[in-house]
Amino acid sequence: QVRRIKALACATAMDRAAQRAPLERIGESCAPPGAGRFDIGEGEAAGGTPMKQRPRNDAMERDTESVSRAEDIEEIASEVLRLRTLKKQHDEVREELFAAEQELQQLPPYVLLRLHCYLEQHLGDPSGHLQEPIVQLIKAMCIACRLEFRSSRPEAVLASSRELLRESHSLTGRLCQVPPLAPEELKALAPCLVHLQNLKPLREGEEVNACVAAFVMWVSAFYFFSKVADRMERVEAELREHEALLGCEAQEKPSFRFARPAVASSPKQSRGSPRAEPSLVAAARSPKSRLPGRGQG
Repeated sequence: QVRRIKALACATAMDRAAQRAPLERIGESCAPPGAGRFDIGEGEAAGGTPMKQRPRNDAMERDTESVSRAEDIEEIASEVLRLRTLKKQHDEVREELFAAEQELQQLPPYVLLRLHCYLEQHLGDPSGHLQEPIVQLIKAMCIACRLEFRSSRPEAVLASSRELLRESHSLTGRLCQVPPLAPEELKALAPCLVHLQNLKPLREGEEVNACVAAFVMWVSAFYFFSKVADRMERVEAELREHEALLGCEAQEKPSFRFARPAVASSPKQSRGSPRAEPSLVAAARSPKSRLPGRGQG
C-alpha cells in the first residue's frame, strides 16, 4: 500500500510538470526581449493562482528619456538663437540712436539760432514759402518732445517752432533725455517720417543743412528705438533664462570686428573701425550730397 501511494504521488508530480512545461514555453516565445518570465511554480507552491512578474524595460525607458531630453535641448537651443537674433537687432537700434545723439551734441548753439531765424523768416512772412518736409520735421520733433502741435498753418507752425527751439543751448541735451514714445504716440510720428524722405536742401548754408540732417537722423532713430524699447528688457531676461537652461550662459563681452590690413595708399576707413559712419551723418558733412534732391527751401 505504501508503494502504491508513492507511485501515485510520483505520477501526480509528473502530470503537473508536463502541464507546466507548455505554459513556460508559450510565455518565453511571446514575451519581448528582456521581459520577465511567467512564474507559475511560486504561485502554485503558495496555493494561489499563477502570477506574472513586471517586465523589465529599463533600457527602453532610458532610450525614451534620452529622446525626450534631446528634443527639449533642440527646442531650447532654437529659442536661444531666436532671442539672440532679436537682441542683436535691438542692440543695432540702440547704437543708431546713440550715434544720432552724438551728432546732436556736436551742433553748436549758433547753428540752432540760424535755423530759428530761417523759420521765423519763412513762417512769419505771408509771402514766404516753407517746404512741407520742414513742417513735418517740426511736427515730428514736437511729438517726440510731447509738445503741442496745433495745425500746419504758418502761424501755428511758427508758435510750435518757437517753443521747440527756445533755450537753444540746451535743446540737444533735452532731446537726448526724451523717454521712448508709447505705441499710440508712434502712430502720429510715422507719417512725418514718410514726408521727411522728400526733404530738399535749404539755401541757408552748409551748417543749417547739417543741423536739419542731424534732426532728421535723430527723429528716425528715436522712432525705431521707441518701437522696441518695451521689448528689450523682456528679451534679455528670456535669453538669460534659456541660456541657463541650456547650460551655456554667455558672458557679456565687448563686440569687435576683424580689421582688414591697412592700405597706405587708400585714405578710406577700414572695416575694423569700432563703428561705421552713418549715411545721414555723412550726408550732413558732405557739401554736395547733404540732403536728397535739389531745390529751393
